[in-house]
Amino acid sequence: MKLRIILMCIMLSLLMVPSAFALGGNVSGHVTDANSQPLAGISVQFYDTSGTTITKAGLTDSAGDYSVTSMTAGSYKVIFYGNNGSGAPYVQKWYNGASSLATATAITVTNGATTSGIGATMGGVASPKVDLGTATNGAAGAVVKIPVTITTGGAAISSVGVKITFDPNKFDSVSFRDPNDPTMTSATARGAAAIAASKDLSAENIVVSTDGTVATYTVGVLSQSNTNVIGDGVLLNLYCTLAASATSGPLTLANLADASDPSGSAITVAGTAGTISFPDLVKPVVDTFVVPATATSTIVNLTMTASDNIGVTGYLITESATAPLADDSGWSSTVLNKYIFGTEGAKTIYAWAKDAAGNVSLSKSASVTITLPDVAPPTVSAFTMPVTATTLVVDVSTFTATDTVGVTGYLITESVTPPAASAIGWTSTAPTSFTFSAQGARTAYAWAKDAAGNVSASKSASVTISLPDAVAPSVTAFAIPANGTSLTVTVSTFTATDNIAVTGYLVTESSTAPTAATAGWSGTAPASYAVTGNVPQGAATSVTLYGWAKDAAGNVSASSSATVTLTLPDTTKPVVVAFSIPATANTAAVNITTLTATDNLAVTGYLLTESATAPAASDSGWTSIPSTSYTFTGLPQGVATAKTLYAWAKDAAGNVSLSSSASVTITLTGPSLVFNPTVLANGTATKNPALNYAGTATGTGTVTLTITNNEQPVTFTFANGDFNAAILLISGENRLVATATDDNGTTTDTRVITLNTDLADLTVTSPANGSFTKNSLVDLVGTVGAPQSTTVTVKLNDEAEQTATLVGDTFIMQLNLVAGPNTIVVTATDTVSGAHTQTVGITSDGSAPDLAVTSPTLPFFTAKQSAVLTGTASDDITTPTVTVTVDGVALETQPVVTAGAFSATIALPTVKEYAVVVTVTDQSGNSSAVSGKITRKDPSGNATDGVSAPTIVDVQKALQFALGTATPTADELTNMDVAPLVSSKPAPDGVIDGGDALVILEKVVGTVTW
Repeated sequence: MKLRIILMCIMLSLLMVPSAFALGGNVSGHVTDANSQPLAGISVQFYDTSGTTITKAGLTDSAGDYSVTSMTAGSYKVIFYGNNGSGAPYVQKWYNGASSLATATAITVTNGATTSGIGATMGGVASPKVDLGTATNGAAGAVVKIPVTITTGGAAISSVGVKITFDPNKFDSVSFRDPNDPTMTSATARGAAAIAASKDLSAENIVVSTDGTVATYTVGVLSQSNTNVIGDGVLLNLYCTLAASATSGPLTLANLADASDPSGSAITVAGTAGTISFPDLVKPVVDTFVVPATATSTIVNLTMTASDNIGVTGYLITESATAPLADDSGWSSTVLNKYIFGTEGAKTIYAWAKDAAGNVSLSKSASVTITLPDVAPPTVSAFTMPVTATTLVVDVSTFTATDTVGVTGYLITESVTPPAASAIGWTSTAPTSFTFSAQGARTAYAWAKDAAGNVSASKSASVTISLPDAVAPSVTAFAIPANGTSLTVTVSTFTATDNIAVTGYLVTESSTAPTAATAGWSGTAPASYAVTGNVPQGAATSVTLYGWAKDAAGNVSASSSATVTLTLPDTTKPVVVAFSIPATANTAAVNITTLTATDNLAVTGYLLTESATAPAASDSGWTSIPSTSYTFTGLPQGVATAKTLYAWAKDAAGNVSLSSSASVTITLTGPSLVFNPTVLANGTATKNPALNYAGTATGTGTVTLTITNNEQPVTFTFANGDFNAAILLISGENRLVATATDDNGTTTDTRVITLNTDLADLTVTSPANGSFTKNSLVDLVGTVGAPQSTTVTVKLNDEAEQTATLVGDTFIMQLNLVAGPNTIVVTATDTVSGAHTQTVGITSDGSAPDLAVTSPTLPFFTAKQSAVLTGTASDDITTPTVTVTVDGVALETQPVVTAGAFSATIALPTVKEYAVVVTVTDQSGNSSAVSGKITRKDPSGNATDGVSAPTIVDVQKALQFALGTATPTADELTNMDVAPLVSSKPAPDGVIDGGDALVILEKVVGTVTW
């Protein structure tokens, strides 16, 4: 029974085995080459994801397909490798194109399912190789290590066979050692074949040829890595013990390797041989080095030999005892037979040799004394002379020369042929001048020689010699227009001649002869000249120009002159310097407070407009003097209206100034009715029956005025806005009514003045009514007559009333006036009759008036019998008066100030100096003065001003007047009537004749003076 149960269990277990396999998964794929052709024989391996175990493997069929079955479910990484048709290995590929296990894409295998499409496209051919390294410390008895490295080149290699061949006579032993265990305790190379710790030349795996010249050593290496693939790196280290006979190298170890992949397929492996080199430590030796004791050249022949244990590779000669380096420049691969010195003298040179190992010999030295013959001629380093000269003896600006030994002689010739060292004329120092044989274009040649008789090459210098030309040119004709309107004057004619040639032309405004170096000369006669002197605009001004010529020698001609009268157009605009109007007004007619303008010549017109647009000089409305008022139109009644007024000025040339503007706010409220300050105020009392009732009534349009006293008409005068009525008051109240009417309305002034003859007497003795003072402080002095008077009050302008102190019947009070008009109201009040009022007007002006003499500029010189003095005078408050004294005597006819200007004619009856004083005084007594000298001189003959020195032009004019070809002006007659001379002084006879022309000429040349 038990046996049956056991058998049944065995059967059941056998039945269950296929079911267990059926639970695994499958993987399939397709592999092609780069041309999409199927590849057969490609190995496919599956690693677990840790990369430590190859779990499955497969192989592609002829269609490039593979299938691996019954794989345990899980994740795997897949690699493809194999050889191509020629046996060369493909570069191994990880699935999905990864380059390593670490970066490969994992696939998932599921029980009972097939994971398909796990394929690859194999790329290029791998290039594996095994290389033997090199050792450089070879020596007899030395142990050297040569690494054996593998580069897989992408191939999957699982085993490598390394075979080396070498000369057994050069080695005592050779052995391969595991690079991971150089002590050989494990005796494995990459964990593969067992390798003994050391192999002598009779050991196993080492085969020696029958002739004993070649030995072969073979060892195999298997991969022991997780991936069953050998990676790049050191496979083995080859240790070699060199035999005693191995004293020089290099020694060569041939290398022939083979390999196979994990599937056992052979892989072709390239390889390189190993070498062992021996250091060369033996220096070469310079055996012989001979130079002559003396030489006459810097190139010295020599003899040199050297030897080395291996071979001399370089030769060098230096002038320094310091050993050169093997890599210094200058080494020669062949033996040297000469050396070139830089200079002569006692010299020592050193011979050196080197070998291929860079060993440099000790030096061998030799000495030579070099004495060079002097065959080098001197060099003329610099030789210069002026490019031009005016004498045959020409200075030498520079003459320098150098020589290797020393310059012993200098010579200058006119010949390009080199002179002999023995020629006449050599000097020990450089000459400072040279005498040429003739004038003209000449060339001089400078030479130098030395003590050996060497003569230099020449250096030349050229000079043009022009012997002095002492003849000045002559201006044959010079003419300009008689009149002009521009500072640029046309030169109508300008010709000149010279014995050689005219080289320059010049026009000046001065009769003083220019030098040949004066700026402004031109090579041709100028066609025009720009006047630089002061020529005012708008005024005819006589200008004399002088024509000059020069030649190449610097000779300057006498001048030829001509005169032009220039009248320049006036282009300067006037300037409105001041313009003001009141800020407010209640009439359409607004007073012009200030309107002044200036011009370079004269202001000829003034204009007021309400437009900012500049008027034309031809527009209507211009006035020759400033307007004193302006009437606006279209103003509303009773409405404040802002208006701007523009002031303009023009001159005779039609130049219109820029404007100056001022604004006013106008409120039309009827006419202006203003009483003089002395008219008694409303409500005052007086004991004086005579009342001066006066003032102004102005307005828009026609202004009418009525005056009544107690409703009875009063007779008065009314002209130009000023009215005046002499009213005889009646005893008691007098009701005075003044009514002014204009186009805008009516203005009425009513004041009640009481006549009481019993009032206290009141008299203001100082200041006088209507007076002027230059002081700001004034004493008010007066008296009261009745003993019953008790108080006196004083009111100045709009200030508060003050009480004056009476001393008996007299009162004195000091008042501080304002600049300009002041009104003083004095009221005496007694205990019986009441108040008695008196009004006093006074103007205070403490500033001196302004004064300027505008013409002529003092001091002034003239030949005329009179001079016109003009100027300006003004005062801010009062009207100024101008007085003129000459030599302390006032003029019989004093000037009158009109619109701020004045003019006075001063008689100059005799030739002398006159002291002139101009004084301006205002109504307050302030004054200013200007003083100066006006001198009348004898006429000089100068047509322009009569006092300057005459010129030849004035002589020409006098001749024209004498011949009747021109007529003198009154000024020219005064200035040029100089003949006859009496006591060496001009005694004018009223005409200009030949005598005047002769006297003027004599004054020009200096034969007469006065």
